[in-house]
Amino acid sequence: MTPMDWYLNTVANLMQIGVTLTMIPAAIRWIKSLSYPLASWAIGGLLAASVLVSAAALMERLGWLPSEFFGHKPEAIYDRHYRNEAVTLDDKEFFNCTFENVTLVYNGGYSYMASGKLLGDTTFTSNNKVVSNTLSMLYGFHVFRSEVEHIFQPPPK
Repeated sequence: MTPMDWYLNTVANLMQIGVTLTMIPAAIRWIKSLSYPLASWAIGGLLAASVLVSAAALMERLGWLPSEFFGHKPEAIYDRHYRNEAVTLDDKEFFNCTFENVTLVYNGGYSYMASGKLLGDTTFTSNNKVVSNTLSMLYGFHVFRSEVEHIFQPPPK
């Protein structure tokens, strides 16, 4: 995560918490006017869950909670040049990496790429049928940018 991403996510969490907390007095007045107790509990529960989730994400980002609290911490890889190999993308974050004549392997795990380059004959594969089918469908709908479309096509014969 870049410093700007970290900053923006932190500000977004603070704003979510602030907006939700300022809504609570109005929500309490509105809930008291309802004649449906189940709706009152549902609205109160949603407001409480919103504050708790935003607060937990903020606490993790600020280092107040161990990252293991939310699961596996992905491996961060910086400034690496991959050439003529298979690169597994799952559970990794790539920053300023170059991929040259590689096969990208993605099986549905968390993955993040920032400011990288795709060079040469780069292809994509997955051992997860759901991932393969989803990407094939998105490719058919022309969702991918032209810069990366070629990696989803079969190589020329």
